[in-house]
Amino acid sequence: MTGTNKVNTLLNEIVSASQEQSDGIVEVNKGVSEMDKVTQQNAGNAEELASAAEETAAQVGVLREQVAKFTGKDDNDSPASAHATHTHTSAPAQTSTRKVAEPAIPMGGKDDGFESF
Repeated sequence: MTGTNKVNTLLNEIVSASQEQSDGIVEVNKGVSEMDKVTQQNAGNAEELASAAEETAAQVGVLREQVAKFTGKDDNDSPASAHATHTHTSAPAQTSTRKVAEPAIPMGGKDDGFESF
């Protein structure tokens, strides 16, 4: 192999390596662009979630006011303090001593004109 052939071989390898490097840079740019899109989408989603959370908090406030109207609690009562002072005890089961009511007309005694099904 002569010196010229060696130079040509080296130049062809350099061209090939440069092309591979260029292709790699293109792929990296595509990846960075995709990550940028996803980052922008995430930022938009975060803004929407923050807005929805703010709206939900406002609705919770309105709901608490409405519930307070029915329960008679003021806004200073916290759920934690209400829960701590409000204990639930089960009442003992009561047995009924009441008798079952007798039918107004005794069954089978008088033909009232109704047929059995």
